[in-house]
Amino acid sequence: MSEGAESEYDICLVSIELNKADEGFKPKVNQLDRYDAFRNLADLVNFEISPRLQMEAYENIGVYNR
Repeated sequence: MSEGAESEYDICLVSIELNKADEGFKPKVNQLDRYDAFRNLADLVNFEISPRLQMEAYENIGVYNR
């Protein structure tokens, strides 16, 4: 992306790789266990953040979508 071409709609992609499974991320877990899992997330993952991308880049990548 060229300098000055930034937009409020630009995105950054985040890749998260869990080093260890946490029970709090399993389906149908109660809210407190889920909350605790997210609080401990920094200790459980390797992550990378992409450079700033134009929103159109999102359409060309197979990313998680609900």
